[in-house]
Amino acid sequence: MGSFGVVVIPKAHGAVRRVADELGVSKEALRGWVRKHKDTGLDTLAHSVDLEAENRRLRAELAEAKRANDILKKASAFSRRSSTAHTNNHHIH
Repeated sequence: MGSFGVVVIPKAHGAVRRVADELGVSKEALRGWVRKHKDTGLDTLAHSVDLEAENRRLRAELAEAKRANDILKKASAFSRRSSTAHTNNHHIH
């Protein structure tokens, strides 16, 4: 992801959702960033959001999702092998 520029949140109905969608974040995350930014008095949202901390958090979340996905893939493969082995043991006499 590139660096954030200035994000202007219009007051129109549905604007927060539209901007959040464009940024690929949840409405709640965007609202939190804007709230934090307003409290800092800095010029841009990028200056007020700890991007390094957010990046670390997202990398950890991604790593956990990858681990969970790997576990599910292995369990699925094991389940398929078990059901195939069980089916092959039924011989018709």
